[in-house]
Amino acid sequence: KMMSEWYYFAILAFMKTEHFKSDADHVADRLGLTRAQVSHAIDTLCRLGVLMIQADGTWVRNQAGHRTTDGLKDLSIRKSHMETLELARKSMVEDAFEETDYTALTFPLDVEDLPAAKQKIRKFQNELFEEFNTSKKPDEVYRLAVQLFPLTLTPKKRKSP
Repeated sequence: KMMSEWYYFAILAFMKTEHFKSDADHVADRLGLTRAQVSHAIDTLCRLGVLMIQADGTWVRNQAGHRTTDGLKDLSIRKSHMETLELARKSMVEDAFEETDYTALTFPLDVEDLPAAKQKIRKFQNELFEEFNTSKKPDEVYRLAVQLFPLTLTPKKRKSP
């Protein structure tokens, strides 16, 4: 469940921002969610041991971070990526240009180099996370989505009926 809904990780990231409040209404307002979605997510995160609610009601992360497996075999990971694409589409229409960055790169690639290309993407993501996850005073939550996919029919696809 945690993997299949984008807002579980958004809530965890939002907890690191400067003006975060351990309040479902506040989180719902800032992330564009319903109070019910936030409450359910908090209950799930607590049940999974990712989050703890202290006696004073403050939410505390029990774990530093999470990483999913690579690839799209798991249906919950596929669902998460589909939601990411939909969130990106919505942001492209609704958010100010200065608050976003959309780029694409089209290039020829030897399929034998695909594992190395994927490895470079992971390295870049890790470096970006390490540099900016420790920002002085984070005030917003962003999601980076990098897609690398063939535009040509690969030999495997050409052989399919």
